[in-house]
This record gives sequence, C-alpha cells and structure tokens, in this order.
Amino acid sequence: MPETKKPEVKREEYRKYLDSAGILDELTKFLVTLYEEPDKPQDAVSYMKKLLCGGEPDAAEVENMKNEIEQLRNQVEELTKRAEAAEAKLTSSDPAEAKPSAPEGKEPKPEEKTEEKKE
Repeated sequence: MPETKKPEVKREEYRKYLDSAGILDELTKFLVTLYEEPDKPQDAVSYMKKLLCGGEPDAAEVENMKNEIEQLRNQVEELTKRAEAAEAKLTSSDPAEAKPSAPEGKEPKPEEKTEEKKE
C-alpha cells in the first residue's frame, strides 16, 4: 500500500508548484492592484478576470466595435461602387482617350511630354 504524504508536505509541494508556475506572482499583483484601487469594483470576480486574462470587453465596448464594423462595411461598399463606376467609365470610353497617365504625384519626364505633343 503506497504511503500517503503528510498534509504539510503536500501543502509545501503545492506552494512550490504555484510559485514556480508564476501563479503566486500574478495573484499578488492582482491583490495589490485591487488594494490600491480607489473605487473598489462591485464585481471583484469580473475585475479579476479582466486583470488576469484580459477578460471580455464590456457591453459598451462591444457595441462600439459593432458600430465601427458597420461603418467600415458601409465605407467598403461605397468605395467598391465608386471603383466599379470608375472602371466602367474607363472601359466604356474611347481607347484613344483612355491613355494611362503618370501616377499621382509624378510628372512625366520632359522627353515623355514632347512625345505626347508629337502624336
């Protein structure tokens, strides 16, 4: 029959485990933060979750994120429509008129300008 360890030995092994895993440090940081908090939270468990593991965002944050996502979706939809309209305009116009221009912010080189005038 295996020997059972004395409760003190088990307790000491468990304490060493908590210390080596960094759990004691994290719990100590949490307790110090909670102690130093001027306005003690109503729900200490939620506060602990938020501090220790980032926690879930609160309802107001979630609602703000949903609104931002909706605005960005609308913006993408609008920009997609504008891009499609511009593309359709380019393809429907005369190919001679749809010469590629210099990229924005770059002027054509002087020799390119003279070539354009000769044509």
